[in-house]
Amino acid sequence: RRQFAYKSAAIASFSVLAIALVGLRIAQKWYLSLPPLLMTSGVLLFLVSVNRIFKQYGEPAPSPSPADPSPKLILTPLTFPSILPPYGIALLVTILGIVEALGVSFWQVVLLVQFVMGLNLLAMLWARPILKIISPLLLQVVGIIMSVMQLALGISYIVLGIEFEILTLKILLDAQL
Repeated sequence: RRQFAYKSAAIASFSVLAIALVGLRIAQKWYLSLPPLLMTSGVLLFLVSVNRIFKQYGEPAPSPSPADPSPKLILTPLTFPSILPPYGIALLVTILGIVEALGVSFWQVVLLVQFVMGLNLLAMLWARPILKIISPLLLQVVGIIMSVMQLALGISYIVLGIEFEILTLKILLDAQL
């Protein structure tokens, strides 16, 4: 388990750096402005959180077998999508677009995300002792609360993206008149 945690954290940390370097450049090359990035991140957050909220009403997932896990599990589902989900990638590129527009250092954001990857590693390494202190039921309740907050964040990103587009159109129309 410890080897899996270290390997998946290393892969996720490297992937975050690659995504940050490549993702922002692709967005720039494709002339993706901030509003569509915000709306994309918002839609992904919305869909994932709605799925998590309604998942509690479905059939419980089958218990995993106690057999030795395969090293293939390091990439998927441990690293992708558990540590680094698609909406996390979208949020990273969106945040990089925002901070670039604000003049904040790209590397400050990358270092902050690497810090979060370190926290993920600590959580994986200390999961069993943490679960002895904190009830899994409490974690489920906190998870549902966070899913609702994530849903609200997704909606606010969508609305913010639309507002930016409307503001841009208004500025363009006012300039034409």
